[in-house]
Amino acid sequence: MIHILMSRGILGHPSMIEAVKPCLAGRQKVVIVALSYFDKHLGDPKSYQDYYAPGSEYHQKMIDSFAPYGINEKSITWILDYKESASTAQKKINEADIIYLPGGSPVELMARIKAFDIKAAIEAHQGVLIGSSAGAMVQFARYHISPDHDFHRFSYEEGLDLLKGREAVKFTLFNNLQAKSDERIWDFLYFSPSVEYRIREKNEAPGFDKIKADIEFYPKQSFSFKSHLSYDCPSEDLMEANAEFTWRDTVNDKYRISYGYRYSKAYSETSTVSLTYRLTEKLQIRNYLNYEHKN
Repeated sequence: MIHILMSRGILGHPSMIEAVKPCLAGRQKVVIVALSYFDKHLGDPKSYQDYYAPGSEYHQKMIDSFAPYGINEKSITWILDYKESASTAQKKINEADIIYLPGGSPVELMARIKAFDIKAAIEAHQGVLIGSSAGAMVQFARYHISPDHDFHRFSYEEGLDLLKGREAVKFTLFNNLQAKSDERIWDFLYFSPSVEYRIREKNEAPGFDKIKADIEFYPKQSFSFKSHLSYDCPSEDLMEANAEFTWRDTVNDKYRISYGYRYSKAYSETSTVSLTYRLTEKLQIRNYLNYEHKN
């Protein structure tokens, strides 16, 4: 199956036509699953039928959207609420080359898909599945809804058993503290923590996945400290820890000393010491010591 996901109903936009046309080549039969409407807006048969009736603004928009792909109105069928039976809905799905899921309410769309008993037929379809907004969201086995004027709380919902994955939301803060003296202004402290929140597969509870932190500390020109930490929440393990201390001669630029520590739970822990000393402008000494302990 080919999945086309759109943020809104822009199938007929010139920028979309160029990208989508190869996907629809040779495919003519379209079924529009007009079941994503908000009940609060089209909650009675007359309002619903007027909205989707031939000649209505929405009906014409859909005809015009498919026209650039060489698909005419006669090749487009609709699954309509109030007058469609489950058997005819399934038949239209099975006979179509292209299924179009409109925007609207993803929760109500899924409820009606189940009520018409066409969920399995859509999931088994081998053609093209196009979704706009809500119609794109429900193509995921699990999707989330953010609060807006239609939905007043954040929620995770169950969609079609098609697109699956482990969605992650990452929160990162960037903090930079500067210091000032009579001679200069410099970056004194940099601290950037990040938290990754994982939305897992069905039957797996969502939760925090990784916590990371980067720290850089420059109290004076001759000294610096850098560190990186990575913590895995599910296993409660410290996965990585890196630290580096550096001292250098800022007056004559004669020496530079560094001590580094690297820890990796998966591989090893390593300590390093490096020394660079300049004897003359053309001659310098470099020494490097390394100790590694494999886990």
